[in-house]
Amino acid sequence: MKSRKFGGIALLLPIFAACSAGVEEDPSLSSHADALVLMEKPGADVVRYSEAGRDIAQKGAYTFYGADLDSNTTTEAHGTAHLFKNDEHLRSYAVATTHPQTFFGTLVDASENWLAAKIEKLPFLPNVLADAVLLVGKDSSGEFESCGPLGPNGEIPNCVSCTVLPDPGDGSPDFVRMACAAVASVNIWRPGAFTASDELLGMSLTGNELVVSTTDKLVQRKWSGSWSETTIPAATSETFKGAISQSGNRLAAAIAHQDGSRYINIYQRASAYDDWQFAFRVHPPSGNTDSAFGDKLELSGNSMLVIDSNSVHFIDLVKDVPANIDAGARRSCVLDEPASDVAISGSSAVVARKYDLPMTFERGANWQFHGGLPDGLFPRNLDSFGNSTLASLWGAAIDGDKVAIGWRNHVQSNPANATGAALGFGFDDYDCGTLHTLPDSTQARVKELEPVDVTAPSFYQHPPSNAIDGSSSTRWMAPQTPGTTIAFDLGELRMLNHLEIEWGTTYASNFTVQVTEDGSTWVDIATISGSGGTQVVDLSANDQAFGSGVRLRINNIQVTPGTGDWGVAIKEARIYRRVHESCGPSAPALTCTGQSPSHVCDTACGGIFSAGSCYCDEGCAYYGDCCSFDGANRGAEYAGGVRTVCNYD
Repeated sequence: MKSRKFGGIALLLPIFAACSAGVEEDPSLSSHADALVLMEKPGADVVRYSEAGRDIAQKGAYTFYGADLDSNTTTEAHGTAHLFKNDEHLRSYAVATTHPQTFFGTLVDASENWLAAKIEKLPFLPNVLADAVLLVGKDSSGEFESCGPLGPNGEIPNCVSCTVLPDPGDGSPDFVRMACAAVASVNIWRPGAFTASDELLGMSLTGNELVVSTTDKLVQRKWSGSWSETTIPAATSETFKGAISQSGNRLAAAIAHQDGSRYINIYQRASAYDDWQFAFRVHPPSGNTDSAFGDKLELSGNSMLVIDSNSVHFIDLVKDVPANIDAGARRSCVLDEPASDVAISGSSAVVARKYDLPMTFERGANWQFHGGLPDGLFPRNLDSFGNSTLASLWGAAIDGDKVAIGWRNHVQSNPANATGAALGFGFDDYDCGTLHTLPDSTQARVKELEPVDVTAPSFYQHPPSNAIDGSSSTRWMAPQTPGTTIAFDLGELRMLNHLEIEWGTTYASNFTVQVTEDGSTWVDIATISGSGGTQVVDLSANDQAFGSGVRLRINNIQVTPGTGDWGVAIKEARIYRRVHESCGPSAPALTCTGQSPSHVCDTACGGIFSAGSCYCDEGCAYYGDCCSFDGANRGAEYAGGVRTVCNYD
């Protein structure tokens, strides 16, 4: 890596960014559509790209995730942060230094206007390591800034170079005297309020505001044509523990008191032009003195998710500043599951559990289990030691209906065997489905898929579309030719539970079920003896039953003379996908204490009810993730966001 000399001091060019032009994607799972996408680390250079998913953010079309350690060798990258747009890799940002303690991407966040990624232990000067933030804005075209394409060997082009200004003699620390030349809208920020020993512990990015935390202060950086910086000091006897989250005009921060207790401080302001003011505290449930309470937290409106050592807490906040500042929780529900991360957007939440499948939750009058990814889907592969990479779940993000989960599994002995990626899916794509009775009278909780297309050879007036038209009075027919196939395009990647094939009088006495992930490469997953009638092909225990398309290859045909069907015939083919294994009677339940909301968003609220879409506090909702029902404003004080959430006209 290049360096420059300034006054005899060797300074690195530490920050780089790249577009992904020409970068090969890992073909193991393709981005066929946007419902379920494995967003693999870019690049064929496994030394440079060996991890992903350490932290993850989702905003609109963008998914941004960090790999905190891509290599740990001199002159190599010490982390990358990868940006996806509409589930396709757009570009990567990286830090490359000669200092082995430098990491990048341990914390990331994204808003409509900015990307932020933590740089840990950046060598500002020899023997001076300090945390900073890479901030990336948008260029004149409205796209997040890039510094050019990757080089022919995967080199990441120079994006920012820094030097040290002369000492003004005012006693300011050396690491503050940084001048960084960058392309427009890319810069390094080290809070001026930070001292030499301050570590950046937490990060929350909303709109044009970034809030970061260290032990004794929160620092906000706000863009309004230029950057301004304000500080919120910790109160006497309190220490910030890192986790912070901003939603509108509320800010939550995890606190450790000198007496050993843990709680969450809530700060409020009247508008974005005002300063933050302490409002109230949220304590752990009665009797809970867990020292990890608040290690991770996420705030959306007046709902907050908080992690401790063994549980996830779903907390409804009071809508005003209470008379008792220690009574900030209106209602608290607990999920007895250890988790690595949580995310919340309006009335939807996702929990990245430790060593197990991620779960999603939805709130109506109360929070309830919604679903999540089925067993065998995430992650599908094992690490180089044969262990499930579920043990490496790390990050969770959600924005509207888009969910992203990150995992990382770095194998120090052989980075080439490391895995790591981010998995994106729709919130409603993997819910609990419905209880369906199979032809043999057994029941399965599944959802029927509607193929977007079907292709096959056809015979006279019996086209392939007859096999998925919902009518048993029509049928697809094809000549009696071994190897004939009929393919169903699902339009998106799905985990399959079973197939139901309603044969005509002529059926396949032997056929093979195939799946594809990319629409071109087909993989055999089962060879079946045909039975005629309505036949169930059970795929629920087959982890390979995953794809964007299903194909039946007819190996042999059983012909019944005199029936009029002389080639293979299918009246209807029904394809069902898997849902989360914890649905039904085994669905996880939350244990709740406190006062439930008095209304949900039904017509009494002045809105149009959408099941589980949102909830209302007494009088009206506060801070914007639900509806007002005072009859006059009809949610107008929250503008289009509430009309979207609550279906206002």
